[in-house]
Amino acid sequence: IKGFGGGLVMAQSMVLVRELYEPRIRTRILALVTTTWSVAAVVGPALGGVFAEIGWWRGAFWATTPFVLGFLWMAWRSIPDTPPAGSTMRLPWRRLASLTLGVVCVGVTSLLESIAAIAILLIAAIALVWLTFRLDENSGHSLFPSKPMSFLLPVGTAYWIFFLISVTHSALLIFTPLFLQVLHGMTPLYIGYLSLVFSFGWTAGALIVSGWSGRLEHAGSVGGMILTALCVAIMAAEIVTGSLMLISVVITIAGIGIGATNVVSTAWGMAVARAGEENVTASSMPMIRSLGVAFGAAGAGLVANAAGLSAGTAPDTVANVAVWVLGLTAVVPMLAAGFALRAALFRGTAAIEAAE
Repeated sequence: IKGFGGGLVMAQSMVLVRELYEPRIRTRILALVTTTWSVAAVVGPALGGVFAEIGWWRGAFWATTPFVLGFLWMAWRSIPDTPPAGSTMRLPWRRLASLTLGVVCVGVTSLLESIAAIAILLIAAIALVWLTFRLDENSGHSLFPSKPMSFLLPVGTAYWIFFLISVTHSALLIFTPLFLQVLHGMTPLYIGYLSLVFSFGWTAGALIVSGWSGRLEHAGSVGGMILTALCVAIMAAEIVTGSLMLISVVITIAGIGIGATNVVSTAWGMAVARAGEENVTASSMPMIRSLGVAFGAAGAGLVANAAGLSAGTAPDTVANVAVWVLGLTAVVPMLAAGFALRAALFRGTAAIEAAE
């Protein structure tokens, strides 16, 4: 239920960015939005780490209450009372049920130790997500743009970049706390701030490229993913014996790469939406990212169990798991770099056609 509410907020935030700001400045606005996430990232890990240190983990949940109430107050003051014109869309039960069941299949993998069972659930999840897209194509009120994951269309290319970015940071961050606690004896508070520097890096990357255009923008998008892949590969090599300072720097630079590619791809995805699909393209972006987070976590879990994590968390076992998880995770941003390069080619073709 919490996720459902958060999804509504995230989807509408993307629609508002597309509707209120022209393409020329969308990248800057999206970079500003990313900055607000980093401000939240300052507060979140700090609160969570403090409550973990004092042993009252429920306090981390109660501490969010003032933020929820503050948001409710601001939304009540800002949202107009007049309902929008046009017909009201019925709740798409079948598509939501199929998509939810697919995500549940992904989530259940974290409870299993059998590699075969995890693989079967992941295949079932992929099939259910595909079924959701098929049902959506035949619906009069779509949740996604047409052919949302097509390799041949600009929007599909942007969506693959979103998905792979989310797979990357999900797989990177979900097991790193375990690696650092077991291999380096780090406290929850320090690990919370490691997530913070990653968020700062993400924001810095977004701000750096927010004023770029043309070839610089293309280079920032492709180079961001290559930089991320390189950093994750370094983490795989240094996670066992490397210094914490090196790991902190590398994970920050990985965030910079992700932030650069993400903000450029988001602005571009909004710009290339098909006529009549502008709002649904923007609103479904967070959904694709959420799917990436789920599949990234499940994929990392599958690799971790295959590498021996199901047998326990002895240092030698965790060291082996860390190398395998981070090493294979480094491949994902390289795939995203390929899609970012394809997006750059799409942009170049569009620019030539516009000039002609």
